[in-house]
Amino acid sequence: MFGDVLKSFQDEKTPLNPQSPYATAKSFGQHIIKNYRKSYNLYCVSGILFNHESPLRGEEYVTRKIVKGFAKISLGENNIIELGNIYAKRDWGYSKEYVVAMWKMLQQKRPEDFVIATRKTYSIKDFINTISEILKIKTKWVGKGYNEKLINLKNDKILIKIKKKYFRINDVNFF
Repeated sequence: MFGDVLKSFQDEKTPLNPQSPYATAKSFGQHIIKNYRKSYNLYCVSGILFNHESPLRGEEYVTRKIVKGFAKISLGENNIIELGNIYAKRDWGYSKEYVVAMWKMLQQKRPEDFVIATRKTYSIKDFINTISEILKIKTKWVGKGYNEKLINLKNDKILIKIKKKYFRINDVNFF
């Protein structure tokens, strides 16, 4: 919803600058809540929630795709995980904590809008490296750009391969 921003952290005063149809729809939701609250004196709150993860996350999301891919690799299945921009950064939180934050938003005497985030960003590559460490898989990144790959040092098999088709057209930039 914030899109390309001029400061490293966003808050409730940061202007919205959506970069995708999805973000545009979310921004509309934000504005319509404010409008109903003001126009009809309704108790309406809105939260701008940064990425939040849980075990229920769908496989079409990059975090789940990576975890499931590594699970298959750990089970000995010959699996190559194909990804887009591994340098994209995200603020990832835990869904259960975000639900608590949403509940707390609804407990306020006066309705307000809130940004819910961890204020920590990590790249997809950081996420992959952490999973490799947890699973004790010794790996090495080789190549650059579309030719960058993650190799399993134990058997020289490719674990991660970069594919242009998975890059987002309007990805959000981070500092």
